[in-house]
Amino acid sequence: MNSDKSFRIAFVVICLSFMWTLLRLNLKTSQYQQITNELSILKKQNETLKKTIDTLNDELFEKEIELFRRQRAYEIFEGKYPIAASEFNDIIADETE
Repeated sequence: MNSDKSFRIAFVVICLSFMWTLLRLNLKTSQYQQITNELSILKKQNETLKKTIDTLNDELFEKEIELFRRQRAYEIFEGKYPIAASEFNDIIADETE
């Protein structure tokens, strides 16, 4: 009888330990799934940001070329018409702030 009672107690302890292990494992699995889902969302957001950065860099490159061409044109204009270029600078400095 004593042996039967010890067996039952051991069996209950083993079952509770097993249930506790399964519960911890389940929590870890759900946390893993949550982290995986969040990681997937972050990857999509990262791709979107990369595309946005590429688009902005393309637009910046075009604007830099346009600015260079205008600066070069102004230098040529300044060489041919220094008085008009000076007046143009005064207008830019004084009247467009």
